[in-house]
Amino acid sequence: MVTLEEKSTVGSRSQKLAKTTRLKKKKDFRFSRFERVKTGFFTFVFTREGKGRLGLSLSKKVLKSAVARNRIRRLLREVFRKNLDSFQGIDVNVLGLSSLTTQWKRLGLLEVSEEVNEFIKYIGRPKNIK
Repeated sequence: MVTLEEKSTVGSRSQKLAKTTRLKKKKDFRFSRFERVKTGFFTFVFTREGKGRLGLSLSKKVLKSAVARNRIRRLLREVFRKNLDSFQGIDVNVLGLSSLTTQWKRLGLLEVSEEVNEFIKYIGRPKNIK
């Protein structure tokens, strides 16, 4: 049997994203040079001159329900947290597309992971320099 004292220490290590891995302020979202990648539900706006941070921009216009916006945010943060290594040196702002309006209930961690993996494949490719 687990005592109350033991229970407080079990799993106490926080797994949430550190504040240093989040884009929070308006100036953080302004990228001098950026690229854009669209997937089925999201647009990823990113710069390769970043610090490995994530910003989420899910508007009320796309997702009217706060429950929907927060659910998608939680899923995106979790996938980002699990793939932090892939985002080293890259600041990303994720925008929700209008396809989320009707499909947000069917999106789970697996579907969001697939969307983010599409983006990770893109950033893994060398940039075309002309």
